[in-house]
Amino acid sequence: MKQLEYFRAIVDAGTISGAARNLHMTQPPLSYQIKMLEEELGVKLFVRGAKNTTLTEAGKALYIRAGSLLTMADITKREVIKANEVATIHIGLAPSTVSMMAKQFKASMRPLADKCFVYKIDSDELITEVLLAWNKEKVTDEIKEFLEFLFNQFD
Repeated sequence: MKQLEYFRAIVDAGTISGAARNLHMTQPPLSYQIKMLEEELGVKLFVRGAKNTTLTEAGKALYIRAGSLLTMADITKREVIKANEVATIHIGLAPSTVSMMAKQFKASMRPLADKCFVYKIDSDELITEVLLAWNKEKVTDEIKEFLEFLFNQFD
């Protein structure tokens, strides 16, 4: 993807040296990256002149697609990062209410069985904490309704 970014920078700047300046790098590594891209694609992308760089037909075709390719790569990167995000919910219940709620809680968690971890911890203060960790994107309406139900029990 970096090579596509460099390619677009050269087209936008009009010269390799101008793009190198804009990218805060020297010209030789930028030229090398473009050479590697041209070798990978098996085409020349630029006609290099003394004062400017112009696109070949292959370069024009790549430039048309490069923007959408870079956008798609960015979206994909964000989705992959977001898929790895996990949230934790802490719910404190008195032991007497846990047994009453356990069946409904367990039934509600079935859709998330492979993405959910539930722990029951009895403390000296007679409070049970139910810790639920799940991927934020996987919370179903059923789970939301159940959690609202739980919280409304203590209003």
